[in-house]
Amino acid sequence: DISGSGTVTNRSQILACGRQCADRKNNLFWTFVSPIVTGTLYSDEGTTAITSGNVAISYNGGTITEEVAVDAGGQYSLSGGVMTGGTLVTLFVNGSSDDAVTVVLGSGGSMTGMSLFKDRLILRSESGSVAVTNAHIAVADDKAGDSDDDITNIISAATPSALTVASAKELLVWTGDMFRPGGTIVTHDLDINGTLDYQDNSLGVTGSWDATGGTASGNDVTSFTSTAAETVTSAGNTFNNVTFNG
Repeated sequence: DISGSGTVTNRSQILACGRQCADRKNNLFWTFVSPIVTGTLYSDEGTTAITSGNVAISYNGGTITEEVAVDAGGQYSLSGGVMTGGTLVTLFVNGSSDDAVTVVLGSGGSMTGMSLFKDRLILRSESGSVAVTNAHIAVADDKAGDSDDDITNIISAATPSALTVASAKELLVWTGDMFRPGGTIVTHDLDINGTLDYQDNSLGVTGSWDATGGTASGNDVTSFTSTAAETVTSAGNTFNNVTFNG
């Protein structure tokens, strides 16, 4: 209630709401901004919704800013923070046996369709052509230095030089987005719907590889290690150096 408390000298300004702000309609010449993040929690890759559980959000590796329960359709809506282009957003299921994490480079405004898939780490960039890197993930999983097994059950370890996805989990690069790790990757399953540019960094895969609809390129070795039957779908992409163990 800004204008009701005295003379407002900075008219026609934007007031960025940090947490669920409400305009009492007595604020002349001010524009309230509170970005909304919405999406759906799925048990698979976008078909079957999980209809119970809480989705939490943090920004730039900080503490949880807001947490909400999903509705009967698995949908959630969060509005707990201020974003600029490139803000690092971590979405995850909190306090549930259903683990899912999505890491997003934010657009600076509201974002819709921010899906969470059970047992998967989804990487997305809504910040133009900026690629997601291991360094981003190393910040995104931090939660202000408070280790949270709801995140580490998916992201086992992350530094700028190395990303390890937890056992039996999947790393998924979102359609239209790029992951340029800048370091090594170890994961069980790897699903490339966007672009994976691993450059001179090694990849270790203990499960399946699926590049259907995506592209993958790099110069270092890709190692497949498994004692069980797994599927490698290159979808026309070539490996510079590949080894099979198991």
